Amino acid sequence: ETSSPYNVGDKIDLHTAEKLFNHDIAIAENGIKRMLSQWEKQGIKINIDQSMFDAMVSMAYNMGISAFRQTEFVQLLKKGDYETAAEKIKTTKVSAKFPGLVNRRQQEYDLFTQNI
Repeated sequence: ETSSPYNVGDKIDLHTAEKLFNHDIAIAENGIKRMLSQWEKQGIKINIDQSMFDAMVSMAYNMGISAFRQTEFVQLLKKGDYETAAEKIKTTKVSAKFPGLVNRRQQEYDLFTQNI
């Protein structure tokens, strides 16, 4: 984790917020690309379209790439079981502590399965 110059309650302008968001999204994107590249080097070829990639970036952005890589979703995807993996999206990291994730995961599921 990196330290932030911001404290809870600090206000920033929209330009700064967008810059920080784009930086964090790039980290998630690069993490997904690295993971897929590592799989390919291991002889594991997964066919991912843009909407699937976007759903995975959303998940990695939300939970961090390390936590994302440890999910059942990722393990199923790595085996090429797209349908079961997709179903796992709906429950990944969802708990009573984070009930708002139900809607987020449904949106990620919808995005991931858009072209399946």
